[in-house]
Amino acid sequence: MFNVKEKFSKILVGIDGFRPSMDAVDYAITLAQKVNAKLTALYVESTPVRDDYTSDMPEDQIPEIVKDTVHRAKKESQPWFAEIDETVRGSAAVTTVRENSKRNHRSYYPS
Repeated sequence: MFNVKEKFSKILVGIDGFRPSMDAVDYAITLAQKVNAKLTALYVESTPVRDDYTSDMPEDQIPEIVKDTVHRAKKESQPWFAEIDETVRGSAAVTTVRENSKRNHRSYYPS
């Protein structure tokens, strides 16, 4: 599946609340496990916000529409992140079982 010539230490994958973005997550999980990289998932939101603000801006200066958008995005992203967590745990379990199976196979049936 992969022909990785360089080692990745970190992988970033964006999700947008639509099923096709989860295909990218599946690919990123597999790649991260293969190269032992840290995987970060980022939820992206398209908004009509035209105001500039920064994450270190005082709370009382952030426009209400921005606060509402961030709150909505956090709420909408929770099920997607839960699914990613479940997929990672499941993939890790399958990988562990495969590795244990290979070790056991080798120990019982040496090459």
